[in-house]
Amino acid sequence: MTIRPRRIETTRQQRGLRSYSWGTAQTVETLVLLLLCWFCLALGFRHVQALWHGLLAWAWPRMGIGPETAVVLEPVYFLSRRWDVVGMQVMASAPTAAQAWVTLAVLALLFVASMLVPRRHLPFIYLWRVAAFLGMASAMAFLWFPTLFRVDVSDYFNSLMQISGIVLWVMPPLHAALLYIFPLGMLQKFLATLAALAFVVISAPFHVGALAWFVHETNTLALLPIYMLATFLPPVLAQIGIYSYFVSKASVSERRSAARAVSRTARA
Repeated sequence: MTIRPRRIETTRQQRGLRSYSWGTAQTVETLVLLLLCWFCLALGFRHVQALWHGLLAWAWPRMGIGPETAVVLEPVYFLSRRWDVVGMQVMASAPTAAQAWVTLAVLALLFVASMLVPRRHLPFIYLWRVAAFLGMASAMAFLWFPTLFRVDVSDYFNSLMQISGIVLWVMPPLHAALLYIFPLGMLQKFLATLAALAFVVISAPFHVGALAWFVHETNTLALLPIYMLATFLPPVLAQIGIYSYFVSKASVSERRSAARAVSRTARA
């Protein structure tokens, strides 16, 4: 009696690099695209910062955060060159003990209420619970260490604007390492990076402005929840969506040997 080894059926490989060869042409293409993106950024970075400054300066008094002069262009020196970046002044009051206790009680009730929501709303329920938990953690931290919440929030939002400027320069090499390795046309690769950069340029002032307005209208108890949930998570998810869309456009070329094709036909 002979024992025949069991053949393990494998699933078809997802779009990837099995049938894609990388050569000198792909390396040159990647370097050309990377240098082209950086060249465009070098020409347009100052204009991007001016756009952000104009939008936020226009919005500041209309949102009740402060005068237009509270949003300025500040010089930052890097590689012996001056770079103008957006700086802003944001005022946020520290909470009182009564506000912290009320916030803790309300969020605790909301956390309990999430247990009553039908399970068909599960993704929303988890986000609800995480937001309520972070809010309660912020309130309890204030009750234990009240001096930690007497902070100048301007530095936080200025850092976000500086990070947005840095992301513009980081995005091209990130795409070169993670996206250009897929079998896409040169134009598709360039459009993918252009879409990612355009998203940062358009969304950064609205994102930071909305967070600054929320903290200004509430108090510093909101800093922990927005830092954990609303600072980096939405932009990262959006960039993953842009990346996934263009990766899905990569051509699939499944190379199968003649022996595998014959055995598959025989089993059929």
